[in-house]
Amino acid sequence: FRFFPSQEEAYTALMAEEVDMLSVSAQEYDSYEGDYIKYRHAAPAFTYIGYNTLQRPFNEAPVREALSIAINREHLIEELSGYATLTDGPYMPGSYWYGGMTPTPYNPEAAVALLDDAGWKLNSKGQLAKGSQLMKVTLITNKNPLRTRIMEHIAEDWRELGVQVDVKIQDWGQFLGDLNRGAFDAAVVEISITQDPDLRDVWHSSMCRQGLNFSCYKSEAADLLLEKGASVLNAQERKIYYDELQEQLMQDRHGLFLYVSDNLLLVAPRIRGVEPSSYGIMQD
Repeated sequence: FRFFPSQEEAYTALMAEEVDMLSVSAQEYDSYEGDYIKYRHAAPAFTYIGYNTLQRPFNEAPVREALSIAINREHLIEELSGYATLTDGPYMPGSYWYGGMTPTPYNPEAAVALLDDAGWKLNSKGQLAKGSQLMKVTLITNKNPLRTRIMEHIAEDWRELGVQVDVKIQDWGQFLGDLNRGAFDAAVVEISITQDPDLRDVWHSSMCRQGLNFSCYKSEAADLLLEKGASVLNAQERKIYYDELQEQLMQDRHGLFLYVSDNLLLVAPRIRGVEPSSYGIMQD
């Protein structure tokens, strides 16, 4: 392995054939015309927007549903130059564990109706309000150029509904601290997808403000499915529990699964027998 101070220097080294393999940006991938071989595979991680379910406005289920269906996820894929796949669950799309969920639609008109039914209406200034309370949302992510652009798209979709959105781009330490303290309204994060489908660390209610359950998602039904799935070894039986879990996650709408991005690689031709899998080219 070699380490470089920046992606630019790493790409320069590849162009000089000083490295055998490099993960590259979409622009670098598309523009490269040399002898290195291009590989593309889904990266084992999903990007997700999680809602703080313990505080307003995301303690209201209709608000969570409305703001989810107001996000145009196809625009997010365009921002990724098409190198991503929409996802509606925490497993690799197309994998054995991925359920048969109905994809979350983009429907801003239905979002407006849901908010109106929940008492959130536009005031004379075009601001979404319930009585005298304005809907204000603080949306955070860590410093990552791609996720920053993704978050701006989401913020704009919500602003079109009349939501006042404050976007914060944070250093990793501050971002992680705010997630653990619950000092946020919504957060855009990337979570790794492991080969074992056990997700208790992410979604079990006992992991509220611990593990990766920063949304403080709490559901007795989900807890039971997680526990049952972890208690058996038979894959077919486990799949029944995890399929039901994915439906439960969508029903409770503690956040919105956005996409699984592609990993784009340039590999020297002298390296043979490369066979990308759903977990990369370095896995058996």
